[in-house]
Amino acid sequence: MALVVEDTTPTSLADLREISDRIDERMEKECADLREMLEVEQHLINEAERILGHFNERAKRLRRALAALEGTTTTAREASPPASRNSKGWQVSEERIEYVLSLFRKESAPITPTQLAEKTDGVSTETVGKACKVLRERELIRAVAKVRGGGWTFALMPEVADAA
Repeated sequence: MALVVEDTTPTSLADLREISDRIDERMEKECADLREMLEVEQHLINEAERILGHFNERAKRLRRALAALEGTTTTAREASPPASRNSKGWQVSEERIEYVLSLFRKESAPITPTQLAEKTDGVSTETVGKACKVLRERELIRAVAKVRGGGWTFALMPEVADAA
């Protein structure tokens, strides 16, 4: 199969404008197609997160049921730390704050500190919550929406997300 090259040198300014217009139209179509693909991908991500949340909740209930059957459950009073321990006085480390910020950078949608903590290896909800408070004070994340129970979902500030 031979490649035939035609002489496509524009002969006038009108030809150049026509070519430019066709390129613009093609670019708009390609951008629209990519936006549509991105919407589909985001929908799939949201659906997968919803399903994952459902299974996480089921696993939690199964763990509680198993603990109850094995007799290893504790009451809230037994599980609370001793009154002399001052758990409110500790500060979250800079390393943990940076780690939580990196987790926010990976998220495509607003998320609660509890959901973020569930996605980590060994970082407690309290640590993530304190890190979120520091990040919010530093104006790196913002509160997006209030959730049931009085909590908030957080997302990166737009200028932080653009810099990532």
